[in-house]
Amino acid sequence: MTGDVGAVDAARDRVRVFEPQPGSTLSGHPLLNGIMEIGRKRIRRNIVALPVAVALLVAIMFLEDDVFGAMPLVVIGVLAVMVWGLQVFVYFYAIRPTYGLRDKPFFEARPREILVSGRKVSFELPGGGWLVVKLGPAHRALLAGLRRMWLVGPDASGRVGMLLPGMVNGSGGRIRTEPAPGSAALPALSRAPAAPKDDPLLAAYFRSAARRNVITTVVSFVVAGYLVWNFAGLEAPDAVGDLAVGLLLGAAGVIVLLSCWGFVLLHRLHRAISAPNWTELGIRLAGGIQANGLIVAGAAGRVLLPDGREVAVTLARTNVSLLLTVETTGRLWVLGTPEPGARAYIGLPGYPLVGTAKFGEVQPM
Repeated sequence: MTGDVGAVDAARDRVRVFEPQPGSTLSGHPLLNGIMEIGRKRIRRNIVALPVAVALLVAIMFLEDDVFGAMPLVVIGVLAVMVWGLQVFVYFYAIRPTYGLRDKPFFEARPREILVSGRKVSFELPGGGWLVVKLGPAHRALLAGLRRMWLVGPDASGRVGMLLPGMVNGSGGRIRTEPAPGSAALPALSRAPAAPKDDPLLAAYFRSAARRNVITTVVSFVVAGYLVWNFAGLEAPDAVGDLAVGLLLGAAGVIVLLSCWGFVLLHRLHRAISAPNWTELGIRLAGGIQANGLIVAGAAGRVLLPDGREVAVTLARTNVSLLLTVETTGRLWVLGTPEPGARAYIGLPGYPLVGTAKFGEVQPM
């Protein structure tokens, strides 16, 4: 196992990523199948549990109607319906269709023409017809450079799943007779080697993260402001009411703190992608990848630093796509230069994937 500092002008084709094997299936891959099962069970559990939790909360509100009044019930009801509706949408739009494709074989496609209309990307399938999928800005930029993808399907309803190289969480759409209205050719994007600070895929990833952070913060502050406005000066008639009001105000405080922490993390990400170099390390995982959700997982192992010292490394709550590439290739790409005993950002040159790694201290001889 060796480690070396990846120069800024290192050849991009040295960056290998996880990709399905032709003819393989989702159900045949233990980790991918496990992630799919976790997501399916979790969403179905939430769809059932959320109405029960809201019913209990509404019952408590009615018991303490002198304290809370009718307005909180209305707000809670609206929020609950929105969250429940989102869970149902994810289940029927993403989880269930993916589960129906789990036994279909993967095959690679290199379309002659890729068209784009806003978030909709269209390309002609090898067997005829057009597949229209929705992709975010970072994934559109990746597709613009790679010009190829992995497909699975179609199923009985004509739905096809798509994975970009290096990506585990894909997109899906149905076969159509023509591309999305208003489509134009997707311009090719250069895959020339670049440092993190000059990598357009990392820049697109940061913009998407910043946009999500702003939207989350605005919603969080509106909720926190509502709680403080309605309950800060409220005098409860008994101890139960005092406890309930205290919990609501405490929740408002936690929401504000989490929103502020989100900006701290965003600042750290911005500083990380401003690094002037990549460091490529050999890594040996111990115990495999431990999936704990649809998108993130954990792993641990050992790496050899550029100076020859071997240290432990922990990858906690890291993007599954990134972890699969680490496991498949035995390589870990660090933004900047890692230091023993410190935390660093990791990713892949030319891919919108970022995570964190904790490097252990060098053990004395």
